Formats: sequence, structure tokens, C-alpha cells
Amino acid sequence: MERKPEFAFDLEGTLVDLERLHQQAFEEVAERLGIQFGQNEFAKFVGAGDAAISKEIARLGKLARFKLNPKEIEAAKQTVYRDMLHSHTIVPREGVPEYLESSLLVVGGDLVLASVTPDDYAEKILAASHLKPFFKYVLTESSVNKKKPDPEIYLKAADLVGVDNAAMLVHEDSPVGVAAAKAAGSPAAAFPVHKKLNFKPKPDALYMTWKNLDPREVIDKIFRAKQDGKIHKR
Repeated sequence: MERKPEFAFDLEGTLVDLERLHQQAFEEVAERLGIQFGQNEFAKFVGAGDAAISKEIARLGKLARFKLNPKEIEAAKQTVYRDMLHSHTIVPREGVPEYLESSLLVVGGDLVLASVTPDDYAEKILAASHLKPFFKYVLTESSVNKKKPDPEIYLKAADLVGVDNAAMLVHEDSPVGVAAAKAAGSPAAAFPVHKKLNFKPKPDALYMTWKNLDPREVIDKIFRAKQDGKIHKR
């Protein structure tokens, strides 16, 4: 394509790997309730959000003849997770700052953060990881009415920079995030933390690391992938 696409980025998982903290917070809450909810269970819900996981823990409780309230589970998890955010060092995934810095040159500085992370969490994560200065626009949970996989957040992201979604390259880590991007009509590059995730629909390119990655390489592979119908992996 003649014009370089605009870039949008998810936050948790994609730029900053906090999946382990989310998992530990849910594990702690589930253990208090007498429910087994470990890595295998958590992996099925990567990117699905706290409400979906809380409902699953409540369902498991029902199977074990416990009556659990999903909203109370979610509130308890958020309390544990909030404490973890303040007690753990938060750093970007390796290679992320360099990729973002290069992206500013490639797309002209209009990078968009498009995350359904709650506003206060997103602010804490962006500040602690020193990623906030990279983004001209920041969309978080309060910016939308519907969470991913609904395309609302990526439709808004494209509108912010004044392009069609086909010209906005989305960077995601989860199946629901990729689904949101594709539903909005955007190409998507996936950067999963977990291996062997089941992406439906599939991303246009898949990377397991940001290290030494040039955004121009991603642009080339994404649009070549759209032409030849393949997923390019690195």
C-alpha cells in the first residue's frame, strides 16, 4: 500500500505481560471459595475479561454445589489485582519500547492505545511501564459501551485518526482482541503471551516476541498476507 497504515495497540498482554498477575489473582479468589481454577482453566479465557472468568468460577461452584455470585467474585479479584499492581514491578515486554519508538517515525506519531482495561489500571500500567508518552490517543474501558470482541473500540480508534479501519493495523495478544479488530475491518498482528491459542478469526501475522522487530516488517508481512492469504509467523 502507498500510504503507511495507522497503528492501534491493546495494552495488557500485548505491550505489558500482566497475565500472570491476573491468573494469580483469580487463583487466590477461587482457592478461598474452594474452587480449582489454575493455568489450564485461565488459558481458555485469555482476553475475555474479568466478568467472563468470574462467571466461569461461579459455574464451577454450582457444579460443586456452591452458590457463588459472579459480581462478588469479580470484585474480590479486582481488589487482589489492584494490590498486586502496586506491589509488583511493571515493565513492558522485551522489544516493545523500541518498536513503539520506531512506529512513531513510521506512522507520524498518531499511535492509539485501544484497551478495555479499567481507566485507573490503565493509567497505573502506562505510567509504571513508561509507555504513556508514546500514545497520542488513549481509549480505555470508559471510552466504550461494549467490550471486545465487539469492534466498538477499534471503530473509535480509526475514527480518532481519521482513517478507514482497513488502514489501521491493530496489535493484539488474544483471540477476542483479534476478533474485535477483524470485526471492525482492521488487519491484525497477534503477539500472544501464551502459546497454542485458538484464534478465530485468525490474525494476519503472528509473532511470539517484539524483540528486534521493525514495524515496517510487520506492515510488509500484513499486507502481503492479505494478498496471498497466508498467516506469516516469526
